[in-house]
Amino acid sequence: MKFAHLDHPLLLPLLLILLACSAVYFFVPKARAFIGVSRGLFLLRAVVLTLLCIAVAEPYLEHERQESTALVFLDVSDSMDSSTSTKAMQNVTALGRGEVTLDVVPFADKSAAISFPLQGAGDFRQLQSSWGKLNIGATNVETALSGLLSRPAGSVLLLSDGNETAGDARKLIPQLRDAGYKVFPIVPEDAQNGSLRFHISSLHAPLVAPAQKSVEVRASVQNSSDREQRGQLEITHDKKVIFSQEVVLAPKSEALFTAQSDPSSEGIKEITALLKPEDSAIAASSESIFLSGQARERVLLVSSSEEDARFLKEALQSQAYQLENVIADAKGTSLPDLSKFSSVIFNNVAYDQIAKTSVNLLDSYVKGGGGFIMLGGNRSFGLGGYRGTIVEDILPVELLPPQTIKKRLNLAVELVIDKSRSMSDSDKIEYAKEAAREAIRALKDDDYVGVIGFDASPFVVAELAPLSSNREKASERVGRLFPAGRTNMLPAIEEARRSLLRANAGRKHMIILTDGKIPDEGPYYAELVRQMRLMGITVSTVLLGSDADPGMLETMADVGGGAFYQTSDPRSLPRIFLTDIKVGSGEQTMKEQEYLVRPGTSELRSTTIEAFPPIRGYVETKAKKTANLELVAFGNNVAEPLLASWAYGKGRSLAFTSDANGRWSSGWVPWPKFFTFWSELLDSVRQSNLDSQNIRFDLRYVVEHGMLTLDLSIFSEKPPGGVHATLAMPDGAAREIEFANISPGHYRTRVSDISAGKYTFNGVVDGKKLTPVAFALQGSLFGERRGEGYNMPLLYALADGTGGKINPNAQDIKSQVYKHIERQDLTTWFLATGLLVFLLEILLREVPKLFTVRWKLPRRAAKRQAVSRASS
Repeated sequence: MKFAHLDHPLLLPLLLILLACSAVYFFVPKARAFIGVSRGLFLLRAVVLTLLCIAVAEPYLEHERQESTALVFLDVSDSMDSSTSTKAMQNVTALGRGEVTLDVVPFADKSAAISFPLQGAGDFRQLQSSWGKLNIGATNVETALSGLLSRPAGSVLLLSDGNETAGDARKLIPQLRDAGYKVFPIVPEDAQNGSLRFHISSLHAPLVAPAQKSVEVRASVQNSSDREQRGQLEITHDKKVIFSQEVVLAPKSEALFTAQSDPSSEGIKEITALLKPEDSAIAASSESIFLSGQARERVLLVSSSEEDARFLKEALQSQAYQLENVIADAKGTSLPDLSKFSSVIFNNVAYDQIAKTSVNLLDSYVKGGGGFIMLGGNRSFGLGGYRGTIVEDILPVELLPPQTIKKRLNLAVELVIDKSRSMSDSDKIEYAKEAAREAIRALKDDDYVGVIGFDASPFVVAELAPLSSNREKASERVGRLFPAGRTNMLPAIEEARRSLLRANAGRKHMIILTDGKIPDEGPYYAELVRQMRLMGITVSTVLLGSDADPGMLETMADVGGGAFYQTSDPRSLPRIFLTDIKVGSGEQTMKEQEYLVRPGTSELRSTTIEAFPPIRGYVETKAKKTANLELVAFGNNVAEPLLASWAYGKGRSLAFTSDANGRWSSGWVPWPKFFTFWSELLDSVRQSNLDSQNIRFDLRYVVEHGMLTLDLSIFSEKPPGGVHATLAMPDGAAREIEFANISPGHYRTRVSDISAGKYTFNGVVDGKKLTPVAFALQGSLFGERRGEGYNMPLLYALADGTGGKINPNAQDIKSQVYKHIERQDLTTWFLATGLLVFLLEILLREVPKLFTVRWKLPRRAAKRQAVSRASS
């Protein structure tokens, strides 16, 4: 153990106090009596003071270990091939693993001011990108190695091709040798021969790819050797392989290979081509460029339920949009910031379901260039409360008020009734029979009715048939239901579905009654009901009692577009059945039957489709005078708006008065052109917004006389008023640049003080941002020459002149061994121990006093009692 501060000013006074107290206690009896503590307690106090003295002196332990260290000078200039250099880095890492600590120092025209562990440093491409402050368009080995002279002597690994564009490393050899440095160049075996040329000669792609679309990527491979060469060519886009193929080239030939970029990639991403020759004597080669994928436009879909949104969401998510789906299932739902979206869709959602602040912002949003679509349904247009609101001003149709009138729709109803053993309790089955009879009596002669009972299997009580010829027979047969067996609902629902599909009725409905838990309940029930909904069949469910979980029946009713009822009183079943099948009242503006879809009066079309399936319903509206009436619903010799559009300010608004949830559009959802139809409608309303967000442009760049010239062409209907940009340089600095107008739509600027590396261009035209793009200036523009092989004479001279060697082993670079001393501070340990001893001393001193007090108190009380008895 050693001490860091034996000269601490507090140490001597503490020691004198300790010695003085000990001398007085042990050699002066009267003083010991005055102090009044036992010898043991005094010793504990002396120990505390001793530990404090040691802590003040800051004690520590030293551990000595030996280790070998070596510096790795890594050339990150543009003449270094990334794949070959990455392989060399891996070999060096493996060389030092467990034997030598390796720290890397990147260099190009100069060396980095710091070093960091090679282990975990990533591949060569990552290192080169992260050290953009170095000019990768130049190589100066002399400057890099000269930095060694200020460091301790040792082994130096050099990962460089030795092709200097500045300086002369040979001048440093005597100084390095005299200072005790050994240079060990690392040269991959397949890179020592630069005369064999089988490489990627060029890689090209446009600067920008449209959203969700591919562009062509072209890679040229050249074989300048005297014999046929084979290899594997791989092209990746943001690390995703887009091309992989074996290539075979004849001597002295070149071939072009094309691939398609990844359409899902957004933002600036790197495209890399890698060629791995079959001949191990030839080094692999690679090239990289940058491609900017335009971000997908955002579309906001607002629906009143997931079922309403299901099919439209699926149609739009398969397109080139970022779809955000909002379910307004409560009053006053707030919408996200509309300015972030190119289009907004209201899908069968009522006015009071959306916050008024969000609705009011819709007017300025569309006038400013946004797109708006409203779809029909029982909660939309006039039925949804939009009449007289700002939304009606935006729409190309006039909204009609809901009016209650008597109407009749031909109806087919299947009653699916549980007749399992549990239905015998409390006369449940009798009330279920009476409910069925009431339903049969309430329906009209042109309606259809069928009754199916179920226990373990379905039992067709009454075939689905028109009541004009079946009413008495159906009512009589209902009486044949009797309870028996267990519950199995699924076959009965399937049987009812088949019957309803055969019925010639305008509306088809199924009522399911049960009193218990379904043993086999699962997602297939909801899926079957969802399929029936697409076929135009609605489903309601009735739960009798509270013994079962209503969750599945509620889901079935919700998915089926019907209603869910629960009652514990069997006597209420007739009323429930009558309520559910009642069709005596409805809204005049909601028309339901089969309608043909025909072209409207407008020559403008938002879709290229010419033929459409019929629809089963729509919300009645009237086209405004200047609106484009594109499609009409035709029935009963009347044609009314189905699809209308118009311009509203700088934006566009479109009204589709039918739905997209399968109720009225059951023939549209499975239609092969369903996705195309909605995609084209969305394109038609977002077109003006699209032009403002993605301005078409072309950027060309060239290096002349050490200056970077940027030529920018803007493709727009009217000439831009002002153009400026920010250019991110390879070293990370951002430069503001202004363009001069050369001709209409053509702009130019020049940038000085440039170097090789990645440049990112962010342009602004009339306040609107261009799609950011990136490009790389190759080192060849500044003197670097990739593919020239390794400068072996220089590398051998550095190795031989300093006592190193080409491609050393671990033992070679381990020759420089250093002692590493680690110091372990013990101050905290002594302080903590002193505190514990101090607490122990208090414990030993105070605890006995407590016991003494407790013992004396009972004795004094007993003595007082004895005195009291004696006196009496």
